[in-house]
Amino acid sequence: MVFTGCGRTLVCLALVFAGTVAAAAQPVTVQNVRFARDRAPGVDGHWLEAAVELRGGPSIEGGEGHAARFNSRLEVVFQAAYAVGDPAGGRYEFYRSRAKIAALAQNQRAFVYFYLPPEVVDRDRLEREPYAWRVALAVDGQPLPNAPEQYSRTLGEPQAAQSFLRRITEDAPKNDGVLLPIYLTPFYQRESGRFRDLPSFIRHEPTSAASREGEP
Repeated sequence: MVFTGCGRTLVCLALVFAGTVAAAAQPVTVQNVRFARDRAPGVDGHWLEAAVELRGGPSIEGGEGHAARFNSRLEVVFQAAYAVGDPAGGRYEFYRSRAKIAALAQNQRAFVYFYLPPEVVDRDRLEREPYAWRVALAVDGQPLPNAPEQYSRTLGEPQAAQSFLRRITEDAPKNDGVLLPIYLTPFYQRESGRFRDLPSFIRHEPTSAASREGEP
């Protein structure tokens, strides 16, 4: 596996991830990706949280009127490589998960959260932030080009990005269903401070086949 250097120009990842476009032209953009450790109500141990902040853009279908402010069936795929134990040891586990949003209006802000459970965090002694990560987006089944905000600095070189994508394809399937969208965790409740910023999801169970089908 090649995860060497973060590179001086993140846009070089476009050679692997099919290019970048101006943020204003995108039907949805990633505004921020944050990582945290948190306890779920009634569950011992800390979960690892990845919070993807999105903002809606112009409709991919265009048109006029009220409906032209919305993009429908927005898919968010989160992929990550976590160092197991001592990061200097060079061993990684690869995870992927996805969530599908029913619709997102132009200029609407929404958060999509993904979680690793405490047993896995404790077993593998995982750090709060993954060594490498990527957010892939699609609208109504159409993959969107990547922008630098959608991947970690550790994927700033094409060789590192290619290695990451290869390992996601080869190694992440064995962990499908471990990394969970928020609606399959104890954090999905009205009393949670996260709840008000959540979009409406088109729900599915994260089986291996479901994780692969239609992935951007």
